[in-house]
Amino acid sequence: MNYILDTNIILAIKNKSFPFDDNNMDFWNFLLELAQQNYFKLPEKVIDELESGTDPLGMWIASNKADFKIATLSVLTNSSLTRVLTLYDSVRGTPLTEEEQDYLDRCADPYIIAHALTENSIVVTAEVMGGIDRNMNIKKIKIPLVCQRLGVPYISELRFMWELSQKYAELRQEQSIEI
Repeated sequence: MNYILDTNIILAIKNKSFPFDDNNMDFWNFLLELAQQNYFKLPEKVIDELESGTDPLGMWIASNKADFKIATLSVLTNSSLTRVLTLYDSVRGTPLTEEEQDYLDRCADPYIIAHALTENSIVVTAEVMGGIDRNMNIKKIKIPLVCQRLGVPYISELRFMWELSQKYAELRQEQSIEI
């Protein structure tokens, strides 16, 4: 199984666990290696958000984006994005305003979910399930709610870090056998 990551996961890893600095480059290079193996991918919209800053992480993502990126075209040429956007529209039971539709067009969230639908992947997000009401602002409809409604699996940052630790142990075991 592979994963589609929300922007907030990369930022949470950087801000909480593995600052993007020389002391942690082994971890970041491990992530790059996993991306090259298609263990996880970042939608173009996520890459756009990450590289919009001029910090070292943004520049590193930009210089390695071919290894991380899953092209938006794949979700635009099938019904996945339409299904996700339609669900956002129906969650509250009221149509999206033009402003809300514009927000969703710029936001990475629908693309993350649509890629997971297209790629049969697991969404990784730091967002948590929230309730809904008819007057809810579209920005408060969280990824887990949309995933749940569409039957798309999702996991938390902590679970993803556990999965990474297992993958790391597996890869290191394989390397020790080869030696």
